[in-house]
Amino acid sequence: ISQNKYSDNLKEIDISEGRCSQKNELTTLEERKALRSALGKILWPATQSRPDILFETTQLIGRIREASISDIVNANKLIRRLKNSHYSLTFPNLDNLQNCSIYCYTDSSLNNNTDGSTHGGYIIFLKNEMSKNAAVLAWHSGKLKRIVRSTLSAELISCIEGVDAAFLCSTLLNELPGHMVPIFAVTDNASLIEAV
Repeated sequence: ISQNKYSDNLKEIDISEGRCSQKNELTTLEERKALRSALGKILWPATQSRPDILFETTQLIGRIREASISDIVNANKLIRRLKNSHYSLTFPNLDNLQNCSIYCYTDSSLNNNTDGSTHGGYIIFLKNEMSKNAAVLAWHSGKLKRIVRSTLSAELISCIEGVDAAFLCSTLLNELPGHMVPIFAVTDNASLIEAV
């Protein structure tokens, strides 16, 4: 699955060189409108076929109300990246679901949004334990719904959201007769691993 043709047709936000040099200046209403439109167009591939750009896209969307010229510059860089790097999702033959497991990788970063909130995300794979082939099932990146005061809390909430999504995937796969697909959660946070 790819959206390379769609990405090739994306247009950068029109902005003069002089205006580009005013990176810390707030955007005008028209510039913000153009930024919102461009980010909406970028969001579609980010959520459907390009998990690699979802974090940057959601970070820019989170700043839209107080967007600066640097946000327009970054959105244009993201559009160029989409056009210059063609990717596709490949779904290999996983053969038998009885040999498969779900792996959910989660991460977060404490207070990294401009409003002081915390960003988290996950990506979920279905992996055949025999052949080692894997297919991506779902991914998410966004602001955590709860205010957290520690890295452990941020990592835990991100992990809970990821495992919840993995459980949904597992439940759907378990509807097939004779299948029970186990879930494995993976995190890079040692404190969370010790606490669980």
